[in-house]
Amino acid sequence: MVARNTLVLALLSVALLCFAAQSLTAQRLVASYPFSGNASDASGNGHNGTVNGATLTEDRFGNANAAYNFDGTNDYISVPHSSALNFPFTYSISLWVKFCVSQRPGTNVNVIINKGASKGAGYNIQRAIPAEKIWFGPYRVGSGSVTTATSNLNDGRWHHVVAVYESTTRDPTREYSSIYLDGVLEGTEDDDQLLTYTNTDDLWIGRSISSPLLFYFKGAIDDINIYDTMLTAAQVSALYRANGWPKAAQPNTLNLSIAASDTVICPGKTVQLSLLGNPTEVTWNPSPTLQGPLPPCSPPSPPRKPQPTSSKP
Repeated sequence: MVARNTLVLALLSVALLCFAAQSLTAQRLVASYPFSGNASDASGNGHNGTVNGATLTEDRFGNANAAYNFDGTNDYISVPHSSALNFPFTYSISLWVKFCVSQRPGTNVNVIINKGASKGAGYNIQRAIPAEKIWFGPYRVGSGSVTTATSNLNDGRWHHVVAVYESTTRDPTREYSSIYLDGVLEGTEDDDQLLTYTNTDDLWIGRSISSPLLFYFKGAIDDINIYDTMLTAAQVSALYRANGWPKAAQPNTLNLSIAASDTVICPGKTVQLSLLGNPTEVTWNPSPTLQGPLPPCSPPSPPRKPQPTSSKP
């Protein structure tokens, strides 16, 4: 009986903690982009985005038209400037991202979200190349701390990214930034140069503000939430695990069929297959027998030796 009561109390505590975390984050939500068929702001604050080239795609749960794919060339989403998107003291940005394994030549970063950073009064989350790590930078002109995560995300899978900035809670003379990946704290930074984040720039998703190097993003982005508060580790974990994530890993199966008109493999000969991309693990299970009708395959006939000709006297 005591054990049962303890279990009930534990479950109740977890439920109350999740409810409190969700209530707090909902109250402090400034902008929200679930990308459910469009780039409208679901927070009710009217910070709606305009889609420029990006196309709807599946989200991490396999729902159609529930995330946006960016081609890395000229796709982006723009949100008109609002002073509510400038944060003088504390803010957090939560989003889901999936990187493509290939990248446009000549670029060294993929910008995920940016507001005024290159002009020295904003924030920026990007993927650094070739390190393949996430950077979070609150910036001012010529200065600003860059917080770097440790994980390599170039695996073609969905990942949860949360960037947190605050300058008043622990020490009003310093600023602190943190970055979480998949619910785990991976990087922290602090600086004694307090920054002023006042700008009139639009919010950009999938590209930078700086021209001509716009550092277009290649991959998919989903569920961007911007808060005017510092998310705690418990709140970050709750966001990562919301709606039953992570799902159990499912094996990817590739069935390969080669038509006789494409390639004919003769006995004793080989053919080389190349797997494109960057999978974390590959298991090769060849079929013990070839399936389907096969045309006869014979080695080419050797050249005939010329026969001497004879003439009668």
